[in-house]
Amino acid sequence: MKKKTLKKWKGIVGIGFGLAVAAGLGVLYWKIPDNRPWQYVILEAGAPLPQPEDFLIKQAKAETSFVSDISSIDTKVPGDYTVELASGRFQYSSVLQIRDTVSPLGGVKELTLSVGETCVPTDFLEWAWDATDLTLTYAYGGPDFNQAGDQPVTLVLTDVGGQETRLNTVLHLIADTTPPVITGVQDQTVYVGDTISYKHGVTVTDDKDTDVELVVDNSGVDLETPGTYTVVYLATDAAGNQTTATAEIRVLPKDTDMASYEKKIELADEALAECWDSTDSEVEQLRSIYNYVRENMSYTGDSDKNDETGEAIRGFTEGVGDCFTYFAMLKVMMEEAGFETLDVQRVGGSTHHFWSLVQVEGEWYHIDACPRSHYSEWLCFLRSDSEVEAFSKMWKKYYNFDHEDLPATPEHGLGTDPAGWEYDDD
Repeated sequence: MKKKTLKKWKGIVGIGFGLAVAAGLGVLYWKIPDNRPWQYVILEAGAPLPQPEDFLIKQAKAETSFVSDISSIDTKVPGDYTVELASGRFQYSSVLQIRDTVSPLGGVKELTLSVGETCVPTDFLEWAWDATDLTLTYAYGGPDFNQAGDQPVTLVLTDVGGQETRLNTVLHLIADTTPPVITGVQDQTVYVGDTISYKHGVTVTDDKDTDVELVVDNSGVDLETPGTYTVVYLATDAAGNQTTATAEIRVLPKDTDMASYEKKIELADEALAECWDSTDSEVEQLRSIYNYVRENMSYTGDSDKNDETGEAIRGFTEGVGDCFTYFAMLKVMMEEAGFETLDVQRVGGSTHHFWSLVQVEGEWYHIDACPRSHYSEWLCFLRSDSEVEAFSKMWKKYYNFDHEDLPATPEHGLGTDPAGWEYDDD
């Protein structure tokens, strides 16, 4: 098989087993030349197309030219291409073999990213050269984008002929410790039965991420019951940094009950002005409110259990009522003072009883200002679940309640037992 290798080599050409100068083309003879064309002519990818004479084993006296149009051959694409040529009255066929045997060249730079951010291999590349198309991939699976610190990175530059060049660089990963910023959160006032668009006007920005998740927790909002509730906004960026924001949702009664509701709020605010100091600790504030209700109410044993607003007004204006009146009066004063409350009702027993859970310094406690005829020295002021349960065992399951859907309290309450007090399980 007759082959000829063409390779541009600074004007020095290898011919057969010797050297000769031939216009920058290197010709390697595989056997003794004859008058026929080479069966194969090998060309390095990216080199100029050969001349017709390069396909002949021996230079012909007659004019030699291409019969086929080789101008469409892209020497940057390795492959075998059939070439037809004519020399004098003879026509010949040969094959131009384009081969890629030279490794690619390239340069890379170091990158600095935040933990959680990613990049592709080409982000490291500053320049690359080869006669053929190139691909760039990570060696060894690439960097760990979730690990802060400096990581060595090896990139593999590969040409069409499979020649590889490895490029080494460094990825600097910096921990993102800046939380996102929530803006546009506002308190809202609605009426019973209305709907709320909690995310309307709320935006989240971050110094790194463009798409930060925003979660709205409105589980504590009851749009069917008048009161003041808290909605919590939570934004988390890709690095796990979190920001929270809160807003108050004030649910007002329908217009028909509005006058009574506003009257209740007005009376509660007047009562707070007499007994409450916002600079006191939360426990001291609640103690003042608790004492005010007990000192300004008398137990009569009757109330309208279907009218919380009316009973609160009755307590403020008449100073009489039963446990429901005490409950309604204490509840509105606590809420107007900024405390979050939950309603609690006795389960079982022959009569109703109502009291509240109030959140103090992030924990929930039982509070009930209604007086009792039995064990009256024991006050239900910021009591724990275990304490009210122990009292219930002593006196007719007084504070039995359904724990479902209500938060648990700490093991011990913030109230004080009377001197010498002991819980009796009998």
